[in-house]
Amino acid sequence: HTKGNFPEIELVARSLSFINRYTGHTLRPISVAEHSLLTALIASHIFGDLPDRERAEVALACLMHDAHEAFTGDISTPLKRILGDTVKQFEAEVERALWVDYGIECLMDKHAQRVKLCDLTALAIEKRDLLPDSGDWPILNGIETIPGVQLQVSQYPVPASIAALFVEGYNELQGILAKLS
Repeated sequence: HTKGNFPEIELVARSLSFINRYTGHTLRPISVAEHSLLTALIASHIFGDLPDRERAEVALACLMHDAHEAFTGDISTPLKRILGDTVKQFEAEVERALWVDYGIECLMDKHAQRVKLCDLTALAIEKRDLLPDSGDWPILNGIETIPGVQLQVSQYPVPASIAALFVEGYNELQGILAKLS
């Protein structure tokens, strides 16, 4: 990635590693970067039988699906409902600009439905493991978790470690895609 309107991936990863999801209402903090890594891991379980290039595209799209939150923050769903279309439009504009800047717009569009499934599966795992007493979430009806994929309450990844894993995953997936071009 050559620097355009957005900073290098290391700074995006660092920012995401410090942004808590669920406005901090979990049994332990979970960052947007950790969520993104979980989503990419889920993609490898759900879509592991795809051809190599497509599998790497889906994993990269999952890893980057919330990267815009490094600039917008992670706005909670209840607040998004109150703020309405203005916040949705703002997030969409930042998201699209980031995708264009990183050269991933086409693969994000191509794999949008797969990313959504992986994102909802990550949400179901996070709810199960970190928000166990939060009631029913209709958005998760029909979404199954992945056997063996679990978040430990007692293990909180250090932001620098999560950021490093995010950058490592990004670089690895970009390398795979470059070789398969």
